[in-house]
Amino acid sequence: MADNGDKDTGPVVLKEAMAMSLPVITCDVMGCTEIVDESVGYIVESRNSQALTNAIKEYVQLNEDQRIKMRSAARQRVLDKFDAFKQGKQLSEWIQQA
Repeated sequence: MADNGDKDTGPVVLKEAMAMSLPVITCDVMGCTEIVDESVGYIVESRNSQALTNAIKEYVQLNEDQRIKMRSAARQRVLDKFDAFKQGKQLSEWIQQA
């Protein structure tokens, strides 16, 4: 959230990056912790530049196999959990049950 109160309506950019097989580093704001876990990236404390620095350093120190695994996991997580068709179907089922 910006100092003036502006905020992202949802961390769509995380899903977009992960769909492109990119691991992500994000902060612990609403919605991000539901998308990212340690298998696909890093979650750091909001407004903590040292935590961000540490996450970047940790990622850079991963070997190539670890990076490939994280990239694959990021894409697979989006396909499994955030596919628009699957989410629409689930929402429809919930509405029909209500």
